[in-house]
Parts: sequence; C-alpha cells; structure tokens
Amino acid sequence: MLRPPVSDPIRAVRASASSTWSDEFAPAKAIDGNQSTRWNSAKDQIAGAWLALEFAQPVRLDVLLIDQEVQWTRITAYALEEPDGEGWKPVFTGKDMPDSAVCRFPAVTVPRIRIRIDRTSGATPSLCEVRAYDTTAAAR
Repeated sequence: MLRPPVSDPIRAVRASASSTWSDEFAPAKAIDGNQSTRWNSAKDQIAGAWLALEFAQPVRLDVLLIDQEVQWTRITAYALEEPDGEGWKPVFTGKDMPDSAVCRFPAVTVPRIRIRIDRTSGATPSLCEVRAYDTTAAAR
C-alpha cells in the first residue's frame, strides 16, 4: 500500500454511492480503515458508478489514495470530481488504476469529493479503502 508524504488522512464522516451490491459491500466499508472490507457497486453497474466521500466541513485536499479490490476486475478509466454548483467537475482523470493509486491534483477546498468510474476490465468496481490528504498543510 502506498503512502503520501503526510501522517494522517482527512477523515471522511460519510460515504455514499451510486449503488451497492449488498449491505456487506456498503459505501462506508471504503472508509472504515479495514483493507479486508470494501464497497462494491450493484450488479451490472460499471459505467457511471461512483463513490463519494463527505466531510464534516469543507476541507482542503490535494491527494486521494484509492485501494481497489483486484481479484475480480480492474478500473480502467476514472475521474475524481469536486462539486460544481448543481453538478460535478473533474479535478483528476486516470486510466488503468493500479492496486493502490496515489491521485495528486491541484488543491481544492470541498465538502465532498467523488470517484466516478467510467470503465473497468469487466466486472463491477470495488474499492477497499479511500483516503484524502492535504499535503500542502506542512508548507503553510
């Protein structure tokens, strides 16, 4: 598992998703600190599946660490999005997500951030852990 150059992640207070396979794979499993649990989208939901992290108040962040479950599938196209009025605006786009992805982007201050999955290698996406960081905090 990769680590960014900071010690503590910014704690998300809630996770929500476009869909869920079952209660065993609920969105909260992606932010529980346990690598053996995970969120999984509902059967047959691949393109457009998303997982959002919500914070207690707006937070500044510039790195998202994403650990995907890779036994069944791999995420091959995705975006990180910030709220933009009534919709969402990409702050990062990626292809061929590794087992543990370190996604760096220009710092944003947001009440929530969303991972949108556009394509996988076949099956539904599944994320074990997602952590947010502000690596600029030490420099301020």
